[in-house]
Amino acid sequence: MSIRSHRAVRIAMAALAAAATLLATGGAVAPRADEPAQDGYVCPPCGCSADGKVSNEPGSCNNGRATTSMGFYTPLQQARFQLDDTFNRLEAFTDAQVPNRARFQTEMRVFAGYSYLLLGEGMCEMTIDNGPKMTKAEVWKIAESRFTVCSRA
Repeated sequence: MSIRSHRAVRIAMAALAAAATLLATGGAVAPRADEPAQDGYVCPPCGCSADGKVSNEPGSCNNGRATTSMGFYTPLQQARFQLDDTFNRLEAFTDAQVPNRARFQTEMRVFAGYSYLLLGEGMCEMTIDNGPKMTKAEVWKIAESRFTVCSRA
């Protein structure tokens, strides 16, 4: 595996880890700053000076524990895409050309499965790669398929 490909795998795994950390620290259970309240968008309580502040723009609370500049959706989608894409690119090589290819691909499937699982947990509906709108159950089936492939490796 080239240094560039190895770096792409590490970036994808780091993005997934960052998104998982966001979720583990309350991103999935805290009130969302992008949901409109009666008079606008409310900053969820986190102990900062903006607690409860109402604004006219979604995502304007940058202090809440449930908010980042991208939220959890974008990093998870980026990690999911990069892991699936790198897995598919490795299919074109042999084990002789890429030492530990099977291990890399298994790890990619585990992390991709986890990203699908988290996306299914966090989103009522979503799309993947400009595809049709999917329900939680449909996203979880994809996660299960990634984990199933891993268990056969």
